Amino acid sequence: MAHDERIEFDIIPLIDIYMHEPWDLPAKCNVSPNDSKWHFFMPGHGKYQNGSYPNRDTKLGYWRAIQSKYNIKHDNKVIGTKQTLAFYEGHHPTGRRTEWVMHEYYLHENECKDAPELKDRFALCLVSKTEEPEHLNADASAPAEVLLDYLEQSKGMAKPVMYSKM
Repeated sequence: MAHDERIEFDIIPLIDIYMHEPWDLPAKCNVSPNDSKWHFFMPGHGKYQNGSYPNRDTKLGYWRAIQSKYNIKHDNKVIGTKQTLAFYEGHHPTGRRTEWVMHEYYLHENECKDAPELKDRFALCLVSKTEEPEHLNADASAPAEVLLDYLEQSKGMAKPVMYSKM
């Protein structure tokens, strides 16, 4: 294989998580659905220009932020942001918190100078099912390493394609 050939791997699917119930997500992943953590790329939603947030409602519930966004640093340099959300069954504001938790990771704009099309284009999401809904699932898979690996692997790679199981 020549150096300039690209290989496309469909290991981490690209899906809009907000369009699916969390218990349906493991079947959309390309690793064993018996795992307890699943990774996805999600089209970037971020904060819209008018200041509103994306609609995180599904048919049976909604994703709600349970921690404020915070910066992820590596060598005292901000490389991205992380936000933790929990899934609630029912409607706002009386939904019942479930054991489903999601960590959203976004690259910082300074990390996208060589590839500006990546800024707010995708989020890397870690979805997990915890034993207890109150548990915040503090193990966030080493946020700095996750973003550094993503940034390194995304240089020169083809953009993710929409996953066919949507």
